[in-house]
Amino acid sequence: DEIINSLENIDDDLDLENISFVKCGEGEDAGAEYGVLDFPSIVFIQNGIPNTYEVENEEEDLSDHEAILAWVKEEAKTDRIHEVTDVLLGKLIEKIEDLVVIFYDMEEDPTVENLQKIANDCTDEEIGIIKINDPDEAKDYGLEGKMPAILYFENKIPSLMNANIEDEDDVLEWIKKRKTTTTIHEVTDAILTDIVENHEYVAVYFQGSDCDQNKEVNCNRVLAGLETIDDDLEEIGILTVTTEDTEVATDNGVRDLPAIGIFRNGQLVVYEGDEQNE
Repeated sequence: DEIINSLENIDDDLDLENISFVKCGEGEDAGAEYGVLDFPSIVFIQNGIPNTYEVENEEEDLSDHEAILAWVKEEAKTDRIHEVTDVLLGKLIEKIEDLVVIFYDMEEDPTVENLQKIANDCTDEEIGIIKINDPDEAKDYGLEGKMPAILYFENKIPSLMNANIEDEDDVLEWIKKRKTTTTIHEVTDAILTDIVENHEYVAVYFQGSDCDQNKEVNCNRVLAGLETIDDDLEEIGILTVTTEDTEVATDNGVRDLPAIGIFRNGQLVVYEGDEQNE
């Protein structure tokens, strides 16, 4: 009660900043959705991404309304790429329609720090952006040996940025393209396996690792063609993805790459026609 009464002093100030201030007394279940483990807690949520107020010393507590007001206002004007745990990552994937996740495995990674520059742009585009340093979680998505790496989750379906992520302008352009245009999901073998297990129909373009060197098939032309029919396939319940990984293709008897196929209830049927005729 003491904390609530104190925080009433800053409610009007936050209204002037166009920030809604609410309280929730439903206990641990409500807090768990935002990674809250300790109660009471104050959380600032922007584009669905939570950031918990940390009491810095023993002399502070949550009734210090002036400190909390300053913190909230600073958070509102300063966009950051917040660190999350694997548990919170799973919850955010479920809740946020457009979510960028940066996976990394080295403290103070200069590439990750450089990407901080695009946080404001992502907020402006209503795209959540977070980072996670968890090798086990990265392995679940087939990212071992590929970090730092970026996945864009669109309605829970991840797409891999399979290009240079050291240039923040290139990264931002790729993110905006994922948000505004229909683009086939780029996946790893691990992601593909999960998608096939959870979707009845999945069309796949297996590019292989040396698709760009293939003289007979123009892989970019094939991808561009498939993107023109992606919406048509989605309308009838077929998800379309592409991958440069080869393990799933090999496990399903595909020896000649690139190749196109469709998984029907987990069973792959390979297309035998002209790959460049969408």
